[in-house]
Amino acid sequence: MSQSRSLILTSTKLLQEQYARQFPSAWDIRGQQNYSCMALQPGGEHYAPYLAPGATVEEGPCHFGEGCSLLLGGCTYYDRIRSARQERIVLTNYDLHLSMTRYTEGLGSFGFLACDEAHEVPEKLSSAMSAEVSEWEAKHLLKTTLHVSEDPLYWASWAASQRQKVIRTIESYKSSGPEYYSKIKSLANIKRTLDQMAQADRTWVVEFGKDRVRIEPIWPKQFVEPFLFNGAKKVVFSSATIRPKTLSLLGLEEFDFFEYPSPFPVSSRPVWYVPKVQMKYGMSYEDELKWVRAVDQIISQRLDRKIVIHTVSYARQKFLLANSQFSYLMLANSKGDTAKVIQAFKDSKVPCILVSPSADTGVDFPGIECETVIIIKVPFPDTSSKIYKARASEDAEYGPYVAAQTLIQMAGRGMRSEHDRCEVIIIDKAFGWLKADFSHLFPNWFLTAVRKSDTLPTPLEKL
Repeated sequence: MSQSRSLILTSTKLLQEQYARQFPSAWDIRGQQNYSCMALQPGGEHYAPYLAPGATVEEGPCHFGEGCSLLLGGCTYYDRIRSARQERIVLTNYDLHLSMTRYTEGLGSFGFLACDEAHEVPEKLSSAMSAEVSEWEAKHLLKTTLHVSEDPLYWASWAASQRQKVIRTIESYKSSGPEYYSKIKSLANIKRTLDQMAQADRTWVVEFGKDRVRIEPIWPKQFVEPFLFNGAKKVVFSSATIRPKTLSLLGLEEFDFFEYPSPFPVSSRPVWYVPKVQMKYGMSYEDELKWVRAVDQIISQRLDRKIVIHTVSYARQKFLLANSQFSYLMLANSKGDTAKVIQAFKDSKVPCILVSPSADTGVDFPGIECETVIIIKVPFPDTSSKIYKARASEDAEYGPYVAAQTLIQMAGRGMRSEHDRCEVIIIDKAFGWLKADFSHLFPNWFLTAVRKSDTLPTPLEKL
């Protein structure tokens, strides 16, 4: 309708593929790891037999200080980038867009920008601007050690000095032959990290892990215009869970906010609040067993369907598996096999129960793949994180906002169309005060489905 160049941004590869199907005229561009490097294929000017077949542009010689004639034409990735700068409708993801606007000339100017899954934008932007250096990188790439300092200005100065060393080392390696390619690539990557770290000021937070240091801006507000909007004259944020609060976290004060009712019947998507237990840190073994018994009671009435249980943490997942009478029906993922376990759950026959702390976003279970969702605990963010503490100290609504957003995402995994049917059962008493004190952080379509009950509800009719 705008007749201007338009950019569509979304958050995951699956959603990008969905958009590509819905908008076949959009120019779909993805990260370098999705394109074969023609220079490294048999017959290519930089063919290397020791590389695995199907080497991608991410592994290409252009990252090792080597010249490549395909950069001017014939590269599967850079040709597509050049074409994207001429296309009227371009489709890509937040990570690629933010990276390109930071380090290159970007994808050109756009009159219209559509940000889908917009509830993720504050975190996406903040994460893209952060910088992290591990002890291994410091020792093996920078030939130094990481000192303990919580002063962001110290790390800005440290990064600036280290950056000069890296530049000199890269130059010295460029004429040393293929055996130095991997070192050059690693140094180029750490240089980008140091470039970002050198921008830090007093509004950034330093956080130490067991073997690394991370520095991140408290708020991403100053990066919205140059890196996200990049000159776009009209921007639309779209999400089922977005709130005015989302825009305020980005520093946006003037906007039109439109909220629409859900097309899904409320009777098919009830959210039951059944206050069974106060979930909190340091619960006794007896109190932990109370929520397990509540979960088992819910399951016992629903053995004719598939169930997804959101545990929020792996420790709680482990406790449920160890104490539930229905553990033999449960599939549980670890950090490395989430996609595999989720697919096994989708392919399984009834009865089957997915128990996971990491199936709250980016996955859906339509139809009979899930007809009951159990939320054990309100998903408040990790309060030990320094970045969380800094944000919460400046904005008392930040923690409740994050919890509400995550909870809504959890609740929506099983209800995917107007013909679907899925009940949600929340047993944590904390939901009561979260809803009462921060109802404005929930969309109306969600609130209209909430029902409180002191007893477990009767299961919805089976699909």
